Amino acid sequence: FMFSVKDPASHTFFIVLPVAMLYAFVMYSRFASTRWFPVAARIYIVLGLLFHTGMGLYRGTHCSVYTNRDVAVRAITEKNYRILGVRRADEWGYGY
Repeated sequence: FMFSVKDPASHTFFIVLPVAMLYAFVMYSRFASTRWFPVAARIYIVLGLLFHTGMGLYRGTHCSVYTNRDVAVRAITEKNYRILGVRRADEWGYGY
């Protein structure tokens, strides 16, 4: 969607994902018979797990809704979503 004039729509990811995964599997199948591929795949999986664990811990303590729960509760009780921040649709003038 970076070079598209359309806004990203989540349902298109479900449509395009099988095609992208099939293409990736076909391309990676060429390397699957080499000696280094299983080792590299394990390393990438471990690094991915470490990265996502670290990112989850960081975002859980710094960017979580529950760290600023009082602000979210105030936005719900006042029925004013602007307390939580500016929405792109409002900024672009579309609104909901």
